[in-house]
Amino acid sequence: MESYLPEALLWRELRARPSGLKFTRQRATGKYVHAFYCRDARLAIEIEDATVDAEREEWLGRAGIATMTLSRRSVIDGSRHAAQQVIARAMDLLPRDHPALSRLAMTNPRGSQS
Repeated sequence: MESYLPEALLWRELRARPSGLKFTRQRATGKYVHAFYCRDARLAIEIEDATVDAEREEWLGRAGIATMTLSRRSVIDGSRHAAQQVIARAMDLLPRDHPALSRLAMTNPRGSQS
């Protein structure tokens, strides 16, 4: 159950489509299954304590998919903060004409940090 807890906590934050981004759970790409995936940003998110699988990251990179790995502990200690990190990374990867970026510009027209 403990290995499932971080995924459940992060999913609680991501399933609400923060910033208009859609995340899916347990999405497969080739032989790899991601804990979460944002199609628009082409971002695969993993939650693990083990070292990053370089072969996996290389394969996904060739497929044009960015990866982000969060530790289980960081998600358990702060799922909202972990979700904010995921959202920020996804926003950085979005195409410039994505509607989520337009909404962000409308809520923060001068680009100031709030």
